[in-house]
Amino acid sequence: MNTKRFLLRTSLSAMLVAPLLAQAQPPSAERTLVPGAPSSIDRFLQPPETTADLWRVVDRELRHGKVDRAKAYLKALVARPDLEAQVVPIQEQYGPDLLLRLSRMPELGPDAKELLRVAGKAARAHNNDPDRIRHYLAQIQKTPGERAFAIGQLRNIGIAAIPYFVEALEQQSNDESVMIAALMGMPKTTWPAVATMLESGDNSLASIAIEVLARWRVPESARWLWLYLADPKHPATLRARAKTALGEIGGVDPSSLPSTASALFRYTDDLGGITPSSEMIETWSWKQGKPVMEKLPASEVRFRRAVQAAQAALVSNPENQQIQRTLLRLSLLWSDQRTTAGQPIPATVIRDMLSAGPTLTSQLLLQEMAWANRASDASQKKQANAVVLGAVKNLGMIGDEVSVAVGPSTPGPLLQAIDYPDPQVQFAAAMAILQIHPKSAFPKRQRVVETLTRALGTTQEPIALIIDESNERSGRYGLIVKDLGYAARHEPNGREGFRTAAQAGPVDLILLSPTITQWRINDTIANLRADRRTQSIPILIPITDDPRGRLESLSRRYPDVTTIPEGVQSGEELGKVMNVVMQDPMPQAMPAAVRQQQRQVAIEALLRLARGELPSINVAPAAPAIAELLDDPNLGPVAAQALGYLASDVNQRRLAEVVLIQQLPAANRIASAAALCQNIQLSGRSLLPGNLETDLVNLGSQTKEPGLAIMLGRLAGLLNPTPAEVGRRLDQLDITQPAAPGTPRAPQAPAAAPPKNQQPPAKQAAPKNGAPPKKSNLFDFGN
Repeated sequence: MNTKRFLLRTSLSAMLVAPLLAQAQPPSAERTLVPGAPSSIDRFLQPPETTADLWRVVDRELRHGKVDRAKAYLKALVARPDLEAQVVPIQEQYGPDLLLRLSRMPELGPDAKELLRVAGKAARAHNNDPDRIRHYLAQIQKTPGERAFAIGQLRNIGIAAIPYFVEALEQQSNDESVMIAALMGMPKTTWPAVATMLESGDNSLASIAIEVLARWRVPESARWLWLYLADPKHPATLRARAKTALGEIGGVDPSSLPSTASALFRYTDDLGGITPSSEMIETWSWKQGKPVMEKLPASEVRFRRAVQAAQAALVSNPENQQIQRTLLRLSLLWSDQRTTAGQPIPATVIRDMLSAGPTLTSQLLLQEMAWANRASDASQKKQANAVVLGAVKNLGMIGDEVSVAVGPSTPGPLLQAIDYPDPQVQFAAAMAILQIHPKSAFPKRQRVVETLTRALGTTQEPIALIIDESNERSGRYGLIVKDLGYAARHEPNGREGFRTAAQAGPVDLILLSPTITQWRINDTIANLRADRRTQSIPILIPITDDPRGRLESLSRRYPDVTTIPEGVQSGEELGKVMNVVMQDPMPQAMPAAVRQQQRQVAIEALLRLARGELPSINVAPAAPAIAELLDDPNLGPVAAQALGYLASDVNQRRLAEVVLIQQLPAANRIASAAALCQNIQLSGRSLLPGNLETDLVNLGSQTKEPGLAIMLGRLAGLLNPTPAEVGRRLDQLDITQPAAPGTPRAPQAPAAAPPKNQQPPAKQAAPKNGAPPKKSNLFDFGN
C-alpha cells in the first residue's frame, strides 16, 4: 500500500515539475510558434499553423491572463491573409467570447481594433449574402422544423432580409400566406424597409405592408400610412384599410382621427430642427423595384420627409394658405442648403417654388422679414435670413410689378427687402427688380444703384473696420484681424467710420473704441444700427473696465454689440474670446467666391442700366465706383463699356488715362478706347484736356497692337475730324490716301483689266424710291 502511495506521489510530482523545467530551458529556434512570440511557451503544445489555431491560442492566453503573449499571437492573427474569409466560420465554431474580450481590453492596442473591424465587416457581408438569404427564404416553404430554423436565421439577419422577402412575394410559386406569416415574424425594427412597399405602386405589396404595419403598431410608421392615404391615385379600399391601420397604431377609432392634411402638417411643424448637419443616418426608399437603404445627411433626410409631407397635405387641402406657405418655406430652405453644399436642387422643389406665385411668395417674404426682426435666437435668425433670400430670388423669377411697388409711393416687398439688414438680401432684391423690369417709375429706385455700387467695392478678403483715434491700437488690432483672414481699414472717429461702413462696400466686422470722439460711441452705434446698410454688421468693443456702467447699458440696448477684453494680443486669442463670450465662432464673412460673383453681376447690371434699360434710374452716381474697376483684368472691359454711356469730362479723362497706361492688359485699353469714342459721341464734343488729346494721337502711331490702333484711329477722327487728319490716319492703316482740300486732282492711270476669273465690281443699285444712293461718311465712326 505504501509502495503504491509512493509511486502515485512520485508521478504527480513529475507532472507538476516537468512544465517548470521546460520553462527554465530556452526553446530551440524551430520550436518558436510565431515571430515575436515570447520564448516561454509550453513545449508540450503544438505550434499554431492555421488561422483557427491562432484564434484558439489568443483566446486561451487571454483566459489565462497572459496579455503579453496574447498580443504576439494577435499580431500574427490579424496578419493572416485569409482572416476575413475564415472569421465567420471560426466564430461559429468557437463562439463570440474572444471578440467580447477584445472589445473590453483596450490595452491590446490597434491589433484588437483591426480584428474587431474585420470580424464586423465579415459578419455584415455574411448576413447580407443574397444566396444565404434566398436559401433561408426557400426553406420557409418546407417542413415546420426547417421553417422555424429559417425564420430564426432571418430574424438574426434583420432588415437586410426585407428586399429578398419582396422578391419572394413577387414569385408566383411561393405560398403567399406562408411568406406573409414569416414577414410578420420579423423584428419590428425592420419596419422602415417594409414601409417602402407602400411606394411600390403594386397594390398587392401595399396591402401586405399595411397589414404588417398594423400588426406591429410602430408609431413611427404612421407617417408612411398618412402619405399613402393622402394620394388619390391609390385604390379607395386600400386607403380605407390604411386609415383603419392608423387607428390600430394610435389605439383610437378611425372615425376620430384628424383630417389627412392636419395629420401630415404635423410632420412639417418642427422647422427649428432642420439645420445643416454632417451626421449621416440610414434611410430606406423604394428604388429599382425593391427597398433600398441609403446613408444621407440627417438634415437632408428631415427636409425630404418634411417637404414630402407638405406636398401630400397640400394635395388633401389645396386651398390652405398655411400649408402653401409652409411648403414654399421648406422648399426655399432646402434649396438654400443644397445650393450651399454644391448639390442640384430636386425638380419637385423647383416646381413648388415656381408654382407658388408672386402673391404667396410676397406674403412669405414679408412674414419672414418681420419674424427675423423679432427673433433673438441666432439659429432662428439665420434660418429666417435663408428664407428671405430665397423668396427674393424666387420673386425675381416669377414676380410682377406689384412685387416692386404697390403704387407710385408705396414700396412693394422687393423694395422693402432692399432695406433688409443683410447685404446678400439687399443685392438679391436689386437684381430681382432688374429681372422684373418695371415699366413705370417706382419709389426708392435709386436704392438699386446704391446697392449695386456697394457690391462693386467688395474685395476678395472680408473687411474689418477699426474705428479708433489711437494709431498704436489701430495697428495692433489690424494685425489681430489679419490673423483671422480680414483686411483692416482704419478710421479715426465715429463720423468717418460710419461713412466708410455705409458707402465703401460691405464691411464684415467693426472694432469700435469706447473712447472715440466726433460722434461718441453712443451716437456711432445708434447711427450704425439705424442705417439699413450697416444694421447687420457685428460690432466688437474692446474694453478694460466700465466703472460707470455706460457700456453695460449699451449692451442692453443693442444686444448684438459685444464687448471683448482690450488686452487681446492675437487672432487666435480673439477667436477663443468670441467662442466664450458669444458662444459662437467669429462672425462669418461672405465667402470670396460669392464676393467676386457679386462684383461681376453688379457691373454687368450697371452696364444694362447705363444703356437705358430702366430710364427712370440714374446711373451717374455709380460712375466713380465703376471707374475704380477700369484696371481690373476681369471686370475692366465691362466697366469701360458702362462709362462709355455716362458722358462727362471726368469719365472721358479716366478712360483716356487707362488707354495711355501701357502696363495694363490690351483688352482693358481697347475697351477703354472704344468707350471713350462712345462717350465723345454721346456728349457731342471732346471734354479732354489738350495734353491728353495729344498723347492719344501720338500713341496711335506708336502702338503695335492692331485692335488698339484701330480704336485710336477712330478716336483721332473724333478729336480732330478734319479731312487731312482723317486721311493721314487712314494712310497709316494702308488705306488709299484722299487728296487734301484745294489740291488739283492728279491724272488717274487707266485701270488695269481684271483677271479673267475675276468679276468687275458691281455698281451700287439705286434705292427703289428713287432717292440717290447713300454716301459713306468718313466721320461717322459709329459705336
